[in-house]
Amino acid sequence: MKTIRDINTALHQFEEASIVHSEATSQCDYKRCNKAYDVIMEAVTFLKKNDAIIRLVPFLDHYSPGVQTWAASYLLFIQSQEQEAIKTLEQVISTNGPSSFEAKIVLEEYRNGTLLPY
Repeated sequence: MKTIRDINTALHQFEEASIVHSEATSQCDYKRCNKAYDVIMEAVTFLKKNDAIIRLVPFLDHYSPGVQTWAASYLLFIQSQEQEAIKTLEQVISTNGPSSFEAKIVLEEYRNGTLLPY
């Protein structure tokens, strides 16, 4: 894992790790999944400390549903992005692809008030 020194590095690591996490989840590879999760959390922590979570917005339109789901899960708590994040999660759910279950859980937990903000 590379040390994050700037926002662009954090965004790049977030993107790559979200893709790996999605792939590892669909392959039931918990070791790769856990490593990718750690990288995602490190990137999100850096973005949060630098008031840059909003920089995840472009990932709502990413080609990878896994990246879309991870980005949306953090953007739900930004009032100006909440509706777009919900829309993105609903689109991922409708694909019935590998990331649709994760998106469904995120959205259900959010609507139930049990998803914790970053």
